Amino acid sequence: MHCEWLADIFVIKYKWGFAEVMEKAGEYKIIQTDQRGCLTAAITRKFEEKPVEIREYAEYNEKEIVRLYTEVGWTAYTDNLSILRKGFENSLLVLGAYENNELAGIIRVVGDGFTIVFVQDILVFPDQQRKGVGRALLQEIFDRYKNVRQIELATDNTPKTIAFYKSMGFREFSELGCCGFMKCG
Repeated sequence: MHCEWLADIFVIKYKWGFAEVMEKAGEYKIIQTDQRGCLTAAITRKFEEKPVEIREYAEYNEKEIVRLYTEVGWTAYTDNLSILRKGFENSLLVLGAYENNELAGIIRVVGDGFTIVFVQDILVFPDQQRKGVGRALLQEIFDRYKNVRQIELATDNTPKTIAFYKSMGFREFSELGCCGFMKCG
């Protein structure tokens, strides 16, 4: 593993060549290494920034939601706004993260709330990413559904995304002796 301080930036070079750059703020923790000490999974950091307020996203604001989905590149969802609205209305729970009463991100879950919760959407405005917003949203779901046997999600297959979800305690299905299937329409 190669770690070095460069001005105010902490650089970690993964053994497969991917480099993750984070601002130097708070504590960094390597959560998985191989026997040689090389980073194999992810790092997390304890944020010093002011925490965001997490509350139920009670009133659907189409303009705000379209802007959020568009800014993160999830435009397939905005092709049919009435379907997106119905998805929100029929969700088990939708939470918003707010900073100074401005929406910073949302998390939307579906399921029965007793045996399974599926994280359908977790989106954070690009200018609010890497500030603990997604972590705070997921933690609130974990806290609210602590007795639920399975909390699942499907996500992009990128080192950054995988590292984030593993740092939050998620495991790939294959690590649990399972596999997953999806039928897209």
